[in-house]
Amino acid sequence: MAIPETEYSSVVSINASEFSKICKELYSLNETMTVSTSPQFVQFSVESEAGSGSIKLGQNDGGSADEKTTLEVSEAVTQQFAIRYLNMFNKAAPLTTFTRLCLHNEQPLVVEYKIENLGVLKYYLAPKISDEN
Repeated sequence: MAIPETEYSSVVSINASEFSKICKELYSLNETMTVSTSPQFVQFSVESEAGSGSIKLGQNDGGSADEKTTLEVSEAVTQQFAIRYLNMFNKAAPLTTFTRLCLHNEQPLVVEYKIENLGVLKYYLAPKISDEN
C-alpha cells in the first residue's frame, strides 16, 4: 500500500516510555483512546462505564532533555484509536528516547520511533470510525 507524503497538522514528540505508560494505564479503563491536540496541550482520554480517565500534557522543557514534550500544532485534531495496537507499537519504545505522533484529521496516525544510527520505524494506525455520525 502506498503512503502519500502528508503535511501533518499536529506533531507531538513525547518521551517514549512515558507514552507507553500512558497507553498501558488508559487501556485498563477502555480499549479506545481519544487523542486531542491544541497549540497548548495534547490530551489522551478514555471513557467507559467503569469510569473515565485523561492525561493532559502541555509543551514543556522537562527536567532533562529526555523528558521534554514538544507540540507543533497548526490545526487541532481529535481522533480515536484502538489502544491495543498502540501497545503493540510501544514495544519499540526501548529502542529510542522519543515517540513522535503525527496526526491529521483525514489521515491515519503515524507513530514514529527514530532509532539512533539506523533510521526510523513508523507505524500507521487508522482512526476508529464512530457510529454516532
